[in-house]
Amino acid sequence: MGQTESQNSTSNTEPTPVKVEAIEDPWKDLQYEEVKKAVEGGDESSKTKLAWLKLSCRGGAELDEEGAVALLEERAKEGDDEAMWMLGVCNEYGIGVDQNAEHAVSLYKQSREKGNDIGKFFAEHGNSGKGSNKLSEYNEHVLVKALPITPWNVLNIRTNEKNVMKLVEFLKTNTTLTDVTLDSMCCMLENVESIAELLKENTTMTRLNLESDNIQQSGIKIIGEALMTNSTLTDLNLNLNHCGVNGTKSLCEMLKVNTSLNKLGLSMVGLEDEGVAIIAEALKANSALTELDLSDNGFGDEGAMKISESLVGNTTLTSLNLAGNLIRVQGGKKLADALLANQSLTELNLNSNKITKEEMKGISESLMNNSTVTKLGLEVVEDDGKVKKHQRLLP
Repeated sequence: MGQTESQNSTSNTEPTPVKVEAIEDPWKDLQYEEVKKAVEGGDESSKTKLAWLKLSCRGGAELDEEGAVALLEERAKEGDDEAMWMLGVCNEYGIGVDQNAEHAVSLYKQSREKGNDIGKFFAEHGNSGKGSNKLSEYNEHVLVKALPITPWNVLNIRTNEKNVMKLVEFLKTNTTLTDVTLDSMCCMLENVESIAELLKENTTMTRLNLESDNIQQSGIKIIGEALMTNSTLTDLNLNLNHCGVNGTKSLCEMLKVNTSLNKLGLSMVGLEDEGVAIIAEALKANSALTELDLSDNGFGDEGAMKISESLVGNTTLTSLNLAGNLIRVQGGKKLADALLANQSLTELNLNSNKITKEEMKGISESLMNNSTVTKLGLEVVEDDGKVKKHQRLLP
């Protein structure tokens, strides 16, 4: 586990910076016309590279799936291990050829038998010819060679500290992946700084999941600052990190100006009443956020009242999760009153707060006059101490 921020501050020794080499891409400088001339000049091995360019549209090449498959079939018959796994990808996903999962697996295994690292990856950790859109295992060769020709758009990887930084460097120039999860990797500050740079440079990623990455408030502050200029990310999950007051303030300054972020996860980040008040203020100015998760943050009626005030003027938020907090009847009624004026919220989750069965009835009755809320989550505490969970659907 990474050290807490307070532990870091008491240390007299500065951590040694981690030197990270970029992921080496042996084909990044290939140019279509040069490779084509090599093939025309009799260089058989260049046919595989030419096929890769035709599939990846790199180096000035135009997409030519059938032409690429013809080259790969020729080279695979001649025992080219690179051509084998590429032809396997084409068969797995139906690229330039009819989809054939069985043949794809056979080609991966043949490539592996030739000692090819990517062939080994697909044969042992791939999708067994099923055509998934998700890459879930870390392999540098797969990232630089297979990703550009494979229709993956989801990356869900758990890896070590050093690989996080290398992966982020690769993602800065990637134009394929839209959904990235770097989950439970205990991100240290240098990793978070790399992620912030990614948010500034990548223009295709729309979803970033950093849940349970042990990011401290200084790291949250860095991410918030990076999102001030990001215009593509629509979904950010920071659940189970450590926002703190400074981190929360930075996120809220971002929310006041960011116009692309629609979904924000801040569950179990230690906000309490002070942090929720800061977020509530930002919601008054934000016009993009539609889903907000503030569950399990230890705030009570004071925080709920601040959220209520922000809901009166907010016209974009449609889903609000306040479950698992310390809200009592006073805060619940304030929320119900605010929703009489709010015309955008359709879902409110108040499960696992401090609202009793009788108090819940009053809140529910107040919401009957609301014309937009269709889904209300409440958890009723029975007299015998048992908890009865249900969701009330309002007409």
